Amino acid sequence: MRIYPQPLLDSVEEAIVGLLSGRRPTLSGRLLEDHGCRQQLLHVCRTHAIHQLVAGLLRENAVSPTEPLRHLLWDLEADRDQRVALLLTADAQLCALSVAFEGRSIPFCLLKGVALVHTLYCATPLRRCFGDIDILVPEECYDNAINVCLGLGYRLAAHKLDTEAIRVHGHKLCFEGATAGMCSIDVHFRPVGKKLFDRTTCMTTGLFQEYSSSCHIDGRLVVIPAPELHLAYLCVHLSLQHHLASLNWLYDIRQFAAVSPSFDWNLFVRLARMCRIERAVWLSIHAARTNLDAPIPPGVEQELRPLGRNWVATNWFASQLDA
Repeated sequence: MRIYPQPLLDSVEEAIVGLLSGRRPTLSGRLLEDHGCRQQLLHVCRTHAIHQLVAGLLRENAVSPTEPLRHLLWDLEADRDQRVALLLTADAQLCALSVAFEGRSIPFCLLKGVALVHTLYCATPLRRCFGDIDILVPEECYDNAINVCLGLGYRLAAHKLDTEAIRVHGHKLCFEGATAGMCSIDVHFRPVGKKLFDRTTCMTTGLFQEYSSSCHIDGRLVVIPAPELHLAYLCVHLSLQHHLASLNWLYDIRQFAAVSPSFDWNLFVRLARMCRIERAVWLSIHAARTNLDAPIPPGVEQELRPLGRNWVATNWFASQLDA
């Protein structure tokens, strides 16, 4: 599957994909000097939350930055100070949550963006943009988790006020920050949405306790999923929630394959089968390999590749990443 089967407008999207995949480590002078191309590039990068990542990759490969490149880097990194402040705030919030949850004997697991910042992107944390903090708690801790968050000053988001309906039909609660500048908190009590959870997948909260790892955040030990489970979870998230149309998440998959020499691909395949998520996982890793040259071992794709495509998978394949 190729996300870009047709000629590209001004080659902006092609240039961005070239950077992320490592095929083209620089940008052409024409693209840098044309105002319309620069604006389109900035728009695509910010839409996919990869502006800091693209800036970092350009800096790595720039032998002697030209004036147009310096202007582009300044635009891409315009919110760098805000990203630093957001990361520091998120870490402080996590530590406070950790203490409060520990006091109520509520285990939690840190997921997605902030967890990736402290693992895959620990050497260059600003490159992984995030908008909120995602944690997973056992379903039986649902009410206690609400009380802890409310006790810390968070408030339920307007679209998540009906907690009883969410308990039955949903998979997460959303809390807004107590003050301006704080990250919102997404408290997941099921790894996958309820409609998918009952009939499609066996991915349970207990699995994240069984296959877990940890990282240090401001001196506190925080539980995160084991890399193999985390990647499987992210693949499902990318396939089913983002329809593969996210350069940010595709690059995460590439990073798992590129910077984790101890990654256990056999365990990854076993977990995908155990959770009955082979098709969703295959769609994501196939997209990451095809579009961003993610170094996925050939045997992994073969093991997970579905025997036939149903109409849903066919529509997923037909979709394009419309930057």
